[in-house]
Amino acid sequence: MSNIRTMRINIKNPQMDILKEAVRLIAQQYGLEIVSTVSDYYGRTREVPIALRGKGLTRGIGFNITGENIEVIGDSYMQPLYREIANSINQYYIAAQHVTALTALGYRCLVTLEQDKVVVTAMEV
Repeated sequence: MSNIRTMRINIKNPQMDILKEAVRLIAQQYGLEIVSTVSDYYGRTREVPIALRGKGLTRGIGFNITGENIEVIGDSYMQPLYREIANSINQYYIAAQHVTALTALGYRCLVTLEQDKVVVTAMEV
């Protein structure tokens, strides 16, 4: 059945700027577009703070923060990348936290995906 659902992932003190960086990293890795709406199979839309859309994710996957949770919002029906991205958002969030901290310390960071793991490489500038 096609409808927009919300899945919650508990993370201590989540921050929207780090979530947006995590979504940017996912967009870069998968070649997706950053948007602000998700839709279901029937075309009903919902506004979200940040979302991704593209090949394999035509109706999008959205993200929000409520309290101690990151919410994953969207319709997974016939969207091959939906579950893969939903299951890896916490890896990307943690990578984005590392990138933010290392950049503040003056390092340049490179994020890659190697064998289903997010790898952050820091280089001195």
